[in-house]
Amino acid sequence: MRNLGLIGIGLLLASAQLVCAAATVPPPEPASTGPYQVGVFMCPLWKTGALNGHEWDVIVPYPERQPVLGWYDEGDPEVTDWEVKYLLEHGISFGVTCWLRQKGNFNQPVKPWLGHWLHEGLFKSRYGDRFSFMLLWENLNEKAEGRTSEQDLLEHLLPFWVDTYFKRPNYLKVDGKPALMIYGPDRLIKDLGGEAQAQAVIAKMRAYCRSRGLGGLALVGEHHGRFPAPLTAWATSGLTGVASYHWPTFAGLFPRKADEASILAAQETCWRALAKAALPSPVTVSVGWDDRPWSAKREKKWGDWQLAPAAYAELCRRAKAFADAQPASNPFGKMILLDNWNEFGEGHYIFPHRQYGFAYLDAVRSAFCPDAREHRDLTPADVGHGPYDRLFRATQR
Repeated sequence: MRNLGLIGIGLLLASAQLVCAAATVPPPEPASTGPYQVGVFMCPLWKTGALNGHEWDVIVPYPERQPVLGWYDEGDPEVTDWEVKYLLEHGISFGVTCWLRQKGNFNQPVKPWLGHWLHEGLFKSRYGDRFSFMLLWENLNEKAEGRTSEQDLLEHLLPFWVDTYFKRPNYLKVDGKPALMIYGPDRLIKDLGGEAQAQAVIAKMRAYCRSRGLGGLALVGEHHGRFPAPLTAWATSGLTGVASYHWPTFAGLFPRKADEASILAAQETCWRALAKAALPSPVTVSVGWDDRPWSAKREKKWGDWQLAPAAYAELCRRAKAFADAQPASNPFGKMILLDNWNEFGEGHYIFPHRQYGFAYLDAVRSAFCPDAREHRDLTPADVGHGPYDRLFRATQR
């Protein structure tokens, strides 16, 4: 009887473990990209109440954009687990997430704004430590605090970034140094007093990071404007590299007839032009541009465009070939940046959605993970999870 009791307890424990396993998001099965480092830009806007309480309302009239997770509550750790699963299983190992500071928070202890994806989602999720991240400081956003100064940067911003983000094991590093992207380098240089002063301050930033055991700092400027763009002031000031967040129509290279062949060729032109700048760069791959949800009542115009999955797959293959041609001296040479994970309002997103499902992610996986074994793309409904739209539904009553 005693042995049967032990056996029964063992069966109960095994059953409990199975229930627990079923109650969690299935663990990600990462797909290897070999020498390539594939990342994606991320826009943390999709928590109802984060901006105005009706964030998803502007997307609802465009049902083809609805994510497979529904009108989800961004920052829910379980939602983040699904995101991490989708990303890792398609070869995307890191996210470059927009980071904003509360308006009026200049020269005082730092208060992030729209930090829910990181602080409430990634940092508290089950699989978050398997996915790397990097900050993109949006210092040009008019709704946030973009100002800084030498004192503010060295006494408030940098220590906060180091303690809160850079020291985490999954923070992205380039050449062994934490990487920070600045959306408006020209504004930063101006705030610091010009090129010479900026160079001195950036040197102090690197010294501080080394004193904290981080090896230094890789500082990357964002540029998606017209070419040629030598960006010599950025190089003189001490930036490490340059990268583009996206390639929309106002890059000045996209033709009025936005057919897919022309769009692919235009992006290749952008890559080659940026590669001639004074700073090394990774390759940015853009999927589209159509910001009607943010531009109330705007009709679709000639500059709007979206690549179908087959054309996007071809663009990924070309990006891989371009990365292969980069010199070994380029620290970003094997880095691919995908634009964008979830810019549903601006119309450039590869997040699985109603119109194309997982096709964009599968295109990335096909290009950069050719040896990956077959897998099944799951949705929460497949395993009895969700829905994740509690906050959204609350606004519809």
